[in-house]
Amino acid sequence: MKVKVIKAFRDKITKSTLRPEQVIEVTEERFGELTGPFGIFVEEIKESPPEPDELNYEKLTKNDLVIVAAERGIELKMEMTKAEMIEVLLKK
Repeated sequence: MKVKVIKAFRDKITKSTLRPEQVIEVTEERFGELTGPFGIFVEEIKESPPEPDELNYEKLTKNDLVIVAAERGIELKMEMTKAEMIEVLLKK
């Protein structure tokens, strides 16, 4: 998991000094050690969900595309082809 250093510390494994704002990769076990009884030295970086336009429209059904469009305030008609629906969604 990716974590951001919030308090400087010397890493017992790499023997290097890590400074605030550095981003490092740690295991779940190591994360537990770095947020344990000796202090909180790191915070987890949450992976953000994909942006709406990063959805893979090709994998969605026409019904799913209509729902996505409705959530965005876009009206699609079932008479449209799937390709036309995707084109409209990508333009908005």
